[in-house]
Amino acid sequence: ATTEIYTLSLHDALPIYNIKPHGLYVSIPSDASTFDSPHKDVGDTSFAGNASPKNPLNVESFKIQHKRGNDYPMEVSAGVSALKQLVSVQLFERLIKANKAELTATIKEQFPDIDTSQYYDAYELLEVLGAQLAIQEGYDAIIQKNGNDPFNEMVILDNSIIESMSPTDKPKFSRSTGLTTTQTRAILVKHFGEKLIKALESIGLLTIMATPPSW
Repeated sequence: ATTEIYTLSLHDALPIYNIKPHGLYVSIPSDASTFDSPHKDVGDTSFAGNASPKNPLNVESFKIQHKRGNDYPMEVSAGVSALKQLVSVQLFERLIKANKAELTATIKEQFPDIDTSQYYDAYELLEVLGAQLAIQEGYDAIIQKNGNDPFNEMVILDNSIIESMSPTDKPKFSRSTGLTTTQTRAILVKHFGEKLIKALESIGLLTIMATPPSW
């Protein structure tokens, strides 16, 4: 079935065309017309669309104690929930206590082609490991039910399940940058690569304008 999805910022949307090792995290709102993302102050642009996972891994939210939360109980992300479901209890307990270097070595041993250099801490590497194990098992998405929250969390593991994705509001970075369109595009290419910028431009997800429209 087709599911309405919602994500934030150009940076978050980039994996749509180049899925990163941890997948693309999106929200599944219970009511898209009234949905207000709790992360809206973090992103540059809101994106909405539709996805149709054919073989999702359904997981339940739970709490763990981890250094990410200063060892206080914290709700886990869908990727970590998937990790718990796909490995033994003993292995999961060992993994959540592992440091960044230990998890990097574990991922490199099981998935030697994965580049982990972009990840900040051990928790993010748990998400990578959960996503990669899910992909290995043939899942194209992870869906986590978040109790009474107004949305569930989905991790897209295969970009072919995305049917559409387009911006729903103005990007914060579009106003008064003081740069020419050529300079702006050059900066984007430097950070994300020519191939990806061209792909976004070709489908209308990225337009660099000398004068922004009247919003």
